[in-house]
Amino acid sequence: MSTTNTLASRILLGLALCSTAPTLLAEPPDAAALPEVTQAQGHQVTTFHSIGLYWIPPGAPAQPPAQGLVKIQFAKTTDTAWTIGHDLWYDGRPAPGRPAEARGSVVQLEQGTPYVVKFGTLINPAGSKDDPNNIQWVAKIHATTWTGTDAFPIASRADDLTWKGTRGPAAVDFSSSNYPAGGSRTGTRRHLLHVTRSGSAQTGYVLYDFTGLNAFGNSKTEPRQAGK
Repeated sequence: MSTTNTLASRILLGLALCSTAPTLLAEPPDAAALPEVTQAQGHQVTTFHSIGLYWIPPGAPAQPPAQGLVKIQFAKTTDTAWTIGHDLWYDGRPAPGRPAEARGSVVQLEQGTPYVVKFGTLINPAGSKDDPNNIQWVAKIHATTWTGTDAFPIASRADDLTWKGTRGPAAVDFSSSNYPAGGSRTGTRRHLLHVTRSGSAQTGYVLYDFTGLNAFGNSKTEPRQAGK
């Protein structure tokens, strides 16, 4: 076999191996040593461009995190460096069915992208929360944002409950409250839209569809009528 043919064969073999090899995560180097958050410790909720985070710091609630916060950094699983995220707020108030936990979000993310987020607490409670040497990284969690082709689970629709349709036949169907003090308007204001049903990614959501309608429940092409 000629030298040219041998070289071509090696190139083709190399390309074939590259195409069949698994894609390795190139996460920031310290991510591998951090334990993954368990279901008992916390969870994440993703959307197209954000990740909601819920995490119980070690020792909580008996020992809440210093300064009432949890530090986070995040990265794509193909990144080698972290991006600093907004501190999570620790809510130690008791609530039915919800533990004392740190909550927050990472926003303005790319859709359809896997991310890793790491959680940290302050070593010295009296030290600066922005000093990287005062942060002990404790755990990590993985999450993948939704893609544009993800099926958004809809369990039911509420198309009859447009802004105007929530009113019903009687004025008593409105809920109401007073305008805030100090403003230009006084007296009672009505709340036209009642969003009374929700859902989840597991059971499906309730769709309130106001496409093409303005705040009065009319077509956006219709002029506003007096008294509405």
